[in-house]
Amino acid sequence: MRSCATTLLCLSKWLVLISCLCLLVFTQVSISLADTATYSDDLKRVVTIKIKPIRIVSLAPSITEILFAIGLNEEIVGVTQFSNYPPEAAKKPRVGSYVKLNIEAIVELSPDLIVATADGNPREIVERLESLGLSVFVIYPKDINDIYRNIRAIAMITGKKENGEKLARSLKKRIDMISAKTSRVDRRKVFFQLSKQPLYTVAPSTFIARLIRLAGGVNIVSSTKIRYPVYSMEEVVRSNPEYIFSTVMGTETVDLFAFWKRWDTIDAVREGNLFTINPDLINRPSPRIADGLETLAKIIHPEIFTETNATSGQDR
Repeated sequence: MRSCATTLLCLSKWLVLISCLCLLVFTQVSISLADTATYSDDLKRVVTIKIKPIRIVSLAPSITEILFAIGLNEEIVGVTQFSNYPPEAAKKPRVGSYVKLNIEAIVELSPDLIVATADGNPREIVERLESLGLSVFVIYPKDINDIYRNIRAIAMITGKKENGEKLARSLKKRIDMISAKTSRVDRRKVFFQLSKQPLYTVAPSTFIARLIRLAGGVNIVSSTKIRYPVYSMEEVVRSNPEYIFSTVMGTETVDLFAFWKRWDTIDAVREGNLFTINPDLINRPSPRIADGLETLAKIIHPEIFTETNATSGQDR
């Protein structure tokens, strides 16, 4: 009987111990699960992300700008080569350009969140980072509304929801105010130049073309499946734009104006309506896109604004 009682006592102790261990494991798993959340990104992928990540890597300059704009700084541990705004971004470690990323440099930063863009980041790099167990959230901005949505999404996954909502509303309000001023004006024909040779431009499906429309212009490029097509000079001459905008900057600017002035049958050239635009304001789907829109609108329709923010080729 005593042996039986002893056995039962020992069994009871083991059961208690096992129960405690199970409770401990369950508690740890619960805490682990509570520390993460799942989100759907722009590629419809379900991504598990740590709540309030503290080591974030940005894979595009526009993403870097958004992260800073919603109140992050110390949490940003890596950015791409041309992340130059705000000034604090220049102090962050580089992980390559957004089209030529350095996987080793990214992994060494031990990020708990990587924010990527389908509009430039190679898909194979994103998949490789995922295969290493890293959380990669992908955005894909194609229009102005996508910028608002991306700001809210990035704010949500980084624990800055309120800041993101405030920023998105403020940005939309400013863009709506500008577009309201140009809603009833006569549309001016615009050609937007991304490079000199070849002559890359923007298709109607891009958010830059949308900016042109909101600024009171109309893109001369017809519908095409290629978002950034090469245009021939014959097509430009035939369409006869009233304004030509270019993001070609620096030492190429003087040559650029000399290049266009050979085509003096084009209204924009004859009237001196050749303008350079800071590419960071117009090419990046970031909060500064409102600055780009305002710059375009003040040039195309100066009569409805009190001042202009761009430099004409005539003044250089």
